[in-house]
Amino acid sequence: MDFGFRVFLCVSSIFSLVNASRLDFDRDLKDYSTNRQSVDDKPNLGPNRIVPIEGLNWQVVRLAELSNGFGCVLNTDCPRNLRCSYNHCVDPCVEYCGINANCTVSNHIPVCSCKESYTGDPYDFCRPIPVKVPPRAPRSPHAKQCDPSPCGPHSTCRSVDIAAVCACQPGYSGIPPECRPECVSSSECAPSEACVNLKCQDPCPGTCGRDAKCQVVNHNPICVCPSGRSGDPLTGCHLISTSCKDDNVYCSSLATAGYCSSSPSYMHNYCKKSCEIC
Repeated sequence: MDFGFRVFLCVSSIFSLVNASRLDFDRDLKDYSTNRQSVDDKPNLGPNRIVPIEGLNWQVVRLAELSNGFGCVLNTDCPRNLRCSYNHCVDPCVEYCGINANCTVSNHIPVCSCKESYTGDPYDFCRPIPVKVPPRAPRSPHAKQCDPSPCGPHSTCRSVDIAAVCACQPGYSGIPPECRPECVSSSECAPSEACVNLKCQDPCPGTCGRDAKCQVVNHNPICVCPSGRSGDPLTGCHLISTSCKDDNVYCSSLATAGYCSSSPSYMHNYCKKSCEIC
């Protein structure tokens, strides 16, 4: 005969099932299977459990096979992430681990671990891991006068004794905290200057072409070719030739200095501007 308990459903009067507790039943079966000496030994399942009927052959009924009303007897009756408790498969993690701990289930057994950045006993209490803050370098006893600076934008701050001394940055004027640039528009500069990069300065450098002259009129640079030169003053001026081109049939041979005179006695009526640049 099989000394292990073969399990099947008994619905006859061989066994009387009265308020059987599955956990106690499972424990009693384990104790019996360990201590019995022969196949004739009958398990002592205690009161209000399974009572064998004398004189009849019997085999133990595993409660997990009872239909409806019972969920499990052993942990193995449940999925691996659940355990058997009072005949039901339940989550073993519920209210099992300590504060600030995580719970995972391994083969029906809950396992606790402290959350990230926590340490301690995960089955009792996990506390935050202290964050080490590097010590700050010692500061001058007067440095706090300028940290933060009370001087405002575009200014510098110096700590003198127990006071902060403020000054406008180079290129700015006024009294801190109201330091402002030298100019914002050309109207704030002299007529011969323009506001360039927040400063009043001569707008002519780099404006006109080669050999051209620059003069400022109401803050604006004006480029012109000087006397004796012609061309585009923005790109370059060149010398005017002292004689007219030979192929200029409209230019009088009496024209002087290489340019046409406005007097009709010296010029044909068809003399053109080209005579000026020959």
